[in-house]
Amino acid sequence: MDIDKVTIKSYPNGISLYIDKNANFKDVLLEISNKFKKGADFFKDATLVLSIEGRILSIEEERLVLQAIEYNSKLTICSIAGKDEIVERLFENRIKKLQKISSLNQITVKENKIIRGSLSNLQSVESNTTIIVMGNVEKGCSVTSEKDIIILGALYGEAIAGIDKNMDHFIFASLMEPERISIGNYFFECNKKNMKKIKKTPQIAHINDSNLIIEQVDRDLFEENL
Repeated sequence: MDIDKVTIKSYPNGISLYIDKNANFKDVLLEISNKFKKGADFFKDATLVLSIEGRILSIEEERLVLQAIEYNSKLTICSIAGKDEIVERLFENRIKKLQKISSLNQITVKENKIIRGSLSNLQSVESNTTIIVMGNVEKGCSVTSEKDIIILGALYGEAIAGIDKNMDHFIFASLMEPERISIGNYFFECNKKNMKKIKKTPQIAHINDSNLIIEQVDRDLFEENL
């Protein structure tokens, strides 16, 4: 009788993988792929935290595990517990506060596309859902969403929201120094004159009276007591 190389347990807002430390890693990946493919209807399109037990994985092995899960299901893994607990708690708190301060749109976490880490080296991301970047968007990089864009780090590149032409969308960043941002048919181009108007604090861009405006967000959004 074969012994499972991977055991999956689910709990509120998360899943746990117990991985046999003696198993061949290729066999582990194959078993993860098969189990999540079979359980795709059970997990649906949830956004969850992942914990890994029984075996210490390298960064590359963690990446392959995440890839195996997300390629074989509709799950989004927003962080790995044990390494990203603080980031995860900050993430959850900030999203809750954004929901309270923004009357523009209700943010539905399960419908988000979450990018763990920063975008660099001319990377670009596109989605028909709200995009949340848990890092920076560096110069030369771009984020394009039919809905909203939330950047928990700095925006140095380009952000394009509301490509569904709905003017109610917004772009948020903890530091707003973009090359260009646009919402629907409205845009803001980076130049010395415009950048003088932007303070180095959390900012939210949205459309008001047919103008794209950028406003300061209360700094306590980023000063969490952990």
